Amino acid sequence: MSLKVNIKKDLELFRKNLEEIYVKYLKQEISYSKLKMGLEMLAEKHKNILLRKNKFTNLSMILNLSKTRKIIKEYINLAVIEEIRQKNKLLFFWIPKEIKELSNIDIKDLCKIEELMIANNILGQKVYFESFLGLFKSPEWLNDYAHHYKISKINSYRREQISVKINLKTYIKIINILLTQKRDIRLKFYGVLMATGRRPVEIMKVSEFYVQDDEHILMKHIAKKKEHNLIHEIVFPTFADSRLVIDSISKIRYMERTEKLSKEIISSNLAYSYNRLFRKIFENIFEPEESIYFCRRLYSRFSYLAFAPKNMELNLWITTVLGHEHDDIITAFHYNRYILENLDDNADVDLLKLLNKRIHTYVRRKTTYSVVNMERLNTLLESCNIVDDNYIKTLRVIQEFMIEKGLAELEMLRGLNVKIRKLFKQKYGYNYNYAKLGEYLSLIFGYDT
Repeated sequence: MSLKVNIKKDLELFRKNLEEIYVKYLKQEISYSKLKMGLEMLAEKHKNILLRKNKFTNLSMILNLSKTRKIIKEYINLAVIEEIRQKNKLLFFWIPKEIKELSNIDIKDLCKIEELMIANNILGQKVYFESFLGLFKSPEWLNDYAHHYKISKINSYRREQISVKINLKTYIKIINILLTQKRDIRLKFYGVLMATGRRPVEIMKVSEFYVQDDEHILMKHIAKKKEHNLIHEIVFPTFADSRLVIDSISKIRYMERTEKLSKEIISSNLAYSYNRLFRKIFENIFEPEESIYFCRRLYSRFSYLAFAPKNMELNLWITTVLGHEHDDIITAFHYNRYILENLDDNADVDLLKLLNKRIHTYVRRKTTYSVVNMERLNTLLESCNIVDDNYIKTLRVIQEFMIEKGLAELEMLRGLNVKIRKLFKQKYGYNYNYAKLGEYLSLIFGYDT
């Protein structure tokens, strides 16, 4: 049996044991001190498995510890629950209703923990259980290895050169295509990433963006900010009109409902869908293994070409424009290995045509930022020139749904097609395929197919 399978089972067992302890505490079957004792024992047992030198390489150990920390970050901070319970412990024989309800909280509801922290004025806490996370720090000998590994990584970045085939004019045209299309919010997201070079989680939730001028944006709150990092906000240049970019960010957040999600969930939930489409759209344009984080690397290089002051050193520009400390040399070397191969002055028309073709091929019936009101529905029903009976029935289903819910407008959000199919089946006793429904919705909501 491979090591990969073994560690996967160990991680699954760790997760199971962790959840059991969490639930016991929430149901008040064990005290907070017993909880901490149980977690310490679990951590010690799990670390003994992860740090077996006869089983794993040093790099595997670092990776396994990282995976464990990632699991812990999925679960709520029980220290917050304990603090709230202690604050509201008025009489030993009476427990307020809201405190009783804490026993039923979802152990992965990080957003609820955020709300509780704000409501109870709890400062300096994370949404996940930080003190438990601290039990999984790498030992000193492993930290020494990690330091030497980073040095070797920098040297490999110096040797490894990755060419970027597109030129600056083509890059700007691609951004314009992505930002102005109306087919899929994911394409708009790629456009924002390329135009700004910010992290995906910053665009989705973490940061606040303000217009500085037509070509510059002020960003407050930087993700992955280390404690010693003094940079809290940054003004950076953008490859598209700053108002268009900020408007696109608002639409992305609206469509994905990110205000209801923690940044950890955003990172894990959205990665697969966004990366899959990115690789399809940019196949043979960018390297096949590149993900949406590649947009940040592209921005760092093209922004140097377009915006950097004359004679400014590349590494300094990269750390400055990305909001890192200037001594963060590893990040700089990671980004500056990308070489702009094509320095032509003209945009690649054939490549832009290919990109447009792929957008029309791969993105036909996805949700888009659109609404329909009752007036439009009535107009469509009265002036319907489509013979298909299912189209008219779909209009009626949507109309009845809006009346039942008292909606003046219906938003085209992800999952609406599933809801409409369910209502259609309830009303008419049968259904038709998703592809046809997608065509109808594009007509009803007024976006292209």
